[in-house]
Amino acid sequence: MKVNNDFKIHISENKLQAILSLPEQKVSKEKWTKKSILQLLHKYRITYGICENVLIAIEQKKDESIFPVVIAEGKHPENGKNASLQFLHTDSEHIVPMDALNLAQILHVPTVKEDKPFAKLVKETTGIDGTDVFGQQIQASHGTPLLVRTGENVVFDETNQTYVALKEGRISVLDNIVSVLKQYELDFSYLKVKKDIHYDGTIVIHGDVPTGYTIKAKGDIIVHGIVEGAVLKAERSVYVYDGLVSLRQGKIEAVENIYTKYMNQANVSAGKDIIVQHSILHTICKSERNIICEHGHIIGGEVFARRKIMAYDIGNRMHTETIVGILGERNSPIQKEDKKDELLATKRKLHILIHNMEQKKQKSSEDRVLLLRLKRSIQLTEEKINFIQQRKRLTNRNRGNVVVKGTIYPNVMLVFGKYKKTMRKEIRHVILRNEKNEIKYELNM
Repeated sequence: MKVNNDFKIHISENKLQAILSLPEQKVSKEKWTKKSILQLLHKYRITYGICENVLIAIEQKKDESIFPVVIAEGKHPENGKNASLQFLHTDSEHIVPMDALNLAQILHVPTVKEDKPFAKLVKETTGIDGTDVFGQQIQASHGTPLLVRTGENVVFDETNQTYVALKEGRISVLDNIVSVLKQYELDFSYLKVKKDIHYDGTIVIHGDVPTGYTIKAKGDIIVHGIVEGAVLKAERSVYVYDGLVSLRQGKIEAVENIYTKYMNQANVSAGKDIIVQHSILHTICKSERNIICEHGHIIGGEVFARRKIMAYDIGNRMHTETIVGILGERNSPIQKEDKKDELLATKRKLHILIHNMEQKKQKSSEDRVLLLRLKRSIQLTEEKINFIQQRKRLTNRNRGNVVVKGTIYPNVMLVFGKYKKTMRKEIRHVILRNEKNEIKYELNM
């Protein structure tokens, strides 16, 4: 707050606004001139974005109701946008971002046609710097690039920055590699003989999958219906439009993600995320990353994720036994420390070898090559040590947790590694995590 005998000037925390107001002691209106206010602003080094129209209004109207008023306004920085891969909707010119699609849209995305572009690489943009009211530059951040490599049946058109399909099929993106996998469509209502189905692309099923079938795909498995007690194994993702009603039979496995509306007495596991729109009931559920049931409830069964579990409610008013747990990182902190100690020991040995080599007065060409290799080995070892330290810091910041947006009920057992706790009372809007070998919670309002 800048205080003057005539006016008060308040500078916003981000220095992008200067607000002029009257002090408790009234100011002589003879000093309500554009010239005197400009002198005051320059005294406090406010030089950028001065509002000329406000100065004129104060001088002409001399009305106290004007105050407080923004007398100077800086320019906000405009951060650059990150590069993105946007998928072209084949029915129109419109571009649909993949992360904006919901389950229904994913299941209804048309197949890609041969020799047709299906995705566009939108490059990152540079940011535009801003300026505060003191005339100082506010640096904008630039967008980050995106490397998306071409996989099976895909080429990149440099001129148009688009990805083109070499064959008809369905889009698949795995680890920043975009592919077009051939597609096999079937309807179980027309199958008269029960048989296992194996396919080296994507399988699209119209209708329900009954008990007893085994379906394996090297791409995605997409079901426009429900899945009963069948076995589904996909080397990419599994999408089930309606839900899983397995009655403790069958199993759903995906190397990537599993998406569905609900699960009832199912057995599912995913290499990445499990995303459920409505409910997870009496299901054995394991994810190597996250389990998200943000708008529904988890009741009964055993639900385990390595990073995060999110649900609206966990358990119910009947106090049905429900187990939810965080598995934590695959490599324990002890294993990471052991690896770090090994690398530090290797680094010390390399320093000794380099020291001995440098003591030699005459070095042969082989000695010089060996010395360069030893120095390169030290550099690589230091990079590995830094990587372990960064992973440790990241793990400490992002420890696994259970997020409850509604209510967690009694008789829900929380499992964090070897530590367990059974809820004895209802708690609403809470985040639960393991801190120093004790399961604690904080409110998540």
